[in-house]
Amino acid sequence: MKKKVSVLLAGLLAMSMIVSSCSKSEETTKKKKKTKKTTTTEETETEPETEPSEVTASESSAPETTPETTPTETTPTESDDDPFSKETTIVDKYPDAKVLEIGPHEIPEYAYHEVNIEEQEIYNEEGLQIVVTGYKLQQGIGRSVTMRITNTTGHKIKLKDTLLVIDGFEEMGFFIKEFEDQTTEEVDFEYYYNVGQNIGHWDPGEFQVVFEYDYLDTDEKEEIKTPVLTFQSSVYGQTEVMDLSYGAEIYNDGTYRIVAYDFYENRGDMYLMIYVENNSGKDITVDSDEILVNGKEGKFSYLEMVGGGHKVVDSFRVIKERREEFGVDGQIHEITMKLSIHNQNDYKDTIQVDPVKIRIG
Repeated sequence: MKKKVSVLLAGLLAMSMIVSSCSKSEETTKKKKKTKKTTTTEETETEPETEPSEVTASESSAPETTPETTPTETTPTESDDDPFSKETTIVDKYPDAKVLEIGPHEIPEYAYHEVNIEEQEIYNEEGLQIVVTGYKLQQGIGRSVTMRITNTTGHKIKLKDTLLVIDGFEEMGFFIKEFEDQTTEEVDFEYYYNVGQNIGHWDPGEFQVVFEYDYLDTDEKEEIKTPVLTFQSSVYGQTEVMDLSYGAEIYNDGTYRIVAYDFYENRGDMYLMIYVENNSGKDITVDSDEILVNGKEGKFSYLEMVGGGHKVVDSFRVIKERREEFGVDGQIHEITMKLSIHNQNDYKDTIQVDPVKIRIG
């Protein structure tokens, strides 16, 4: 019995020593935490000896690795979703296409020559009289033919131009005006002389105009169209023949001719200038089956309508944003064009033009 009591007392004494030891350890820990909050110097002085941290078996056995390595697959970038990025492999869609280049050239700048138009009546039917009285220079490439319009139709009318051709080139006129009955007015028929800045043809020789008018004071909306009205200036017959032999000739069968003759940049946009000549007696449409820029597809398009016996100068334009998207270092080095020529009215007698690659610069 005494032996059992002795063992029991010994156990109680051991437990009290353990509890005492734990409370001292806890107190020491609290003091250390207080010391850490003061200054870094105190922290260093009171820093306890480092105790080994608890590590699980899996952590201790795992090999040393870099944090969260990326998969071995290609890292997605913006270009992965962009089929026209520089990283995309470009397959030559037309390897057999004829390669063309625009040769060295200089488009003549404007030089003043006096141009006059003598007063002449060009139309007088059904109470509408149109008299040409002169020619004026406007700001920039603006020009105007001065006219005197007399309306004795018995109705208030609205008169506008539907066709303007200067020396065979189709231009865009800006004439639309209302005239009261029994009135006469002096007016300016204004237009932009695009063939001047585009091709260097600055002095107009022959004008061809078609007007259309309708009555504004009746319920019947009948549009009356004049025939083609022709008149000449003082420089008629003196204009130089256009030499486009330096251009990239896309098509020429003697009846239709298509030439890319210039390429330039303006405010970040890029322009490929195109000349279309229609020597047939019917109106045609030239449009694109496909256009590639630097070998890349991008839903580009070109469309031009040209009247019978007329010529047109226009452009294929790549705006700045698309030039940066499709360019190589922002530049365009090649334009591939696959064009078609159709009758404008019924799209019959289609001519499929062979694809060509136009090298730039």
